[in-house]
Amino acid sequence: MKEILNRLSYRKLQFLLAILIVLFLSSFFLVFFKDAQAYSRDAKRRADISQIVKALDLYHDKHGYYPKENSDDNQGWENSVTSTGSNNNNFLSILKKEKFIDHIPFDPINNVIYYYRYQRFTKEDTGCKNFYILQITNFEKKSKNKGSGQCKDIDFTKLSPNGYTIQKFE
Repeated sequence: MKEILNRLSYRKLQFLLAILIVLFLSSFFLVFFKDAQAYSRDAKRRADISQIVKALDLYHDKHGYYPKENSDDNQGWENSVTSTGSNNNNFLSILKKEKFIDHIPFDPINNVIYYYRYQRFTKEDTGCKNFYILQITNFEKKSKNKGSGQCKDIDFTKLSPNGYTIQKFE
């Protein structure tokens, strides 16, 4: 009888150990999976910005200037959080309307922390040659490459310290 109880206790211990191993592995997998998803969303952000830059260059080649929104919303910034694509004056809508892009790219999360933004500056605005700033406002994973964007005393990369900034002059 004692031997049967010992075997039973040993089997319970094995079962408990198996459950603990499964729980440990599943928690490890969930953490790894969340990191993989974040890296994937950051890769999409980079691909979207590259697509937008190419479309802006095509627009510039056709018109001789980059799109300029005349709105004072968001301190002159057009962003993917407030841009639904229904606003025909939005630079992304204009790029789509003129067929430089086939769909309007939005940040994978697209909220007040993670979004894209654009602003065209003129010589009158800054004293520098006409240019635009395009930004990914935030990456989920830390990024060492911040891009570049500066005019006189304004360093645009500091506006999005964990993002990416592109500046192009006309």
